[in-house]
Amino acid sequence: ILNKPTSLPSSVLKHSVKYGEALTIGQAVYVSSADGTNMIVSKADYTTEATSSKTLGLVTLTGPLNFQGEVVTEGLLAGLDTSTATIGDAVWLGDDGNLLYGLANKPVAPNHMVFIGIVTRGIVASVPVSELTTPFVGPAV
Repeated sequence: ILNKPTSLPSSVLKHSVKYGEALTIGQAVYVSSADGTNMIVSKADYTTEATSSKTLGLVTLTGPLNFQGEVVTEGLLAGLDTSTATIGDAVWLGDDGNLLYGLANKPVAPNHMVFIGIVTRGIVASVPVSELTTPFVGPAV
């Protein structure tokens, strides 16, 4: 008799974090500081090197300043409003933690191009964070 696992391995990699400002589910964040116990995250933004190149992932819950939450860095995140996107669209970092969908909306210089993932379902979607293609891409040249 073969030993079978009692549960399947997780397809999501999450990290516990502390919010450095109020955040909404699905916003992109970067590690803005730490307090010795927690990574503190703030909204990533494609307009500066400091807030784009260090993009960590997407927050899983809406919460206020100092909220103890989680960031998905690899895997699927459900519950995002992708009504303006099409299945298969690329997801890019926008301004103030927001996401941009599709090649027509990808950032152009002087903004930084940071790939987040791919839309895999319509309206309420799952966005793979740096899993299906390449990890986060550096600034646009």
